[in-house]
Amino acid sequence: MRIEINKPEFLHDLCDYLSRHGFVAVRASLEQADVLVPDAGSDLAALLLLKARIRAWAATHPGIDVRVDQYA
Repeated sequence: MRIEINKPEFLHDLCDYLSRHGFVAVRASLEQADVLVPDAGSDLAALLLLKARIRAWAATHPGIDVRVDQYA
């Protein structure tokens, strides 16, 4: 999956956060990163796990929007 953030200066922090929680997050461009969810049993489970973790991160980073593209 690919994520895109509206404030690129926070992408590294988000990728680090996801990595600390068992995801594989690799920067793909200035505003985007590719994310793998290794232990998800399905694409839907991966999407839900990723969105939940992003919501938790975003709760402490007001004003930052993260879009998830599950087909990228």
